[in-house]
Amino acid sequence: MPASRKSSVFKSLFGGINTIRERTELVDSFHNSDNVMIEARVKAKINVLNDYTPFKIAQRYLSLIFSFIYLLSYSLLLAVRIIFPEDVTLYLAIREIIDAFKIDWIMLTIVSFYFGGGVIEGVLSKINGKKT
Repeated sequence: MPASRKSSVFKSLFGGINTIRERTELVDSFHNSDNVMIEARVKAKINVLNDYTPFKIAQRYLSLIFSFIYLLSYSLLLAVRIIFPEDVTLYLAIREIIDAFKIDWIMLTIVSFYFGGGVIEGVLSKINGKKT
């Protein structure tokens, strides 16, 4: 993959406020009428949201993959305790692997980011008196 292609992929994945600001300033420079400018701004914001769709899809795939691993690992622990109740060493060995990979902390982080962003946005909008 050429270097310019790689940088555009990273820029589209990790672009931020500057990308949004540049697009809205570009829209403002083309339109004089208030109604046309409002429509163009809305369209530009929708385009920015559409640009971030691949990132959202990748985020959901990662979340599903780690959720599957999390549920599988703890289901395995439960099965070992039910099938081999007297064999504590097997249980502890599996638990040690789960602890080594920090699967529970990874899931906590994923859930925090996934739901925390919406919670923070809701609290900030209530503080500022805006409705979403």
